[in-house]
Amino acid sequence: MKCEFIFLTLFYNIVLVEIVYLMEKHKIPNESIENLIKLLDINPNNYQITQTSVSTIRAMQSLQRQSIPDMPDRIITATAVELGLLLITKDSKIITANVVEIIW
Repeated sequence: MKCEFIFLTLFYNIVLVEIVYLMEKHKIPNESIENLIKLLDINPNNYQITQTSVSTIRAMQSLQRQSIPDMPDRIITATAVELGLLLITKDSKIITANVVEIIW
């Protein structure tokens, strides 16, 4: 019997919005969103877009607005807190808030 593992990466819709925002501010390369869309198209079993849930909104309420003032950053951070996920970021405010484990 052959055993296979499938790793699923979820991208909340707000992450895609944040990528476009960062591209517009010239903080990340312009091809970033196209690369992500290609990943989603090529590997739909491994990469999926999901919506923000009510439980994410509740998790947002636990975050201090003063610590993470940018709304997309709070939604992304709340999602990681809610789901117990590691967060890939170099945003200094998210890192300083120390509410989620950071990879980078």
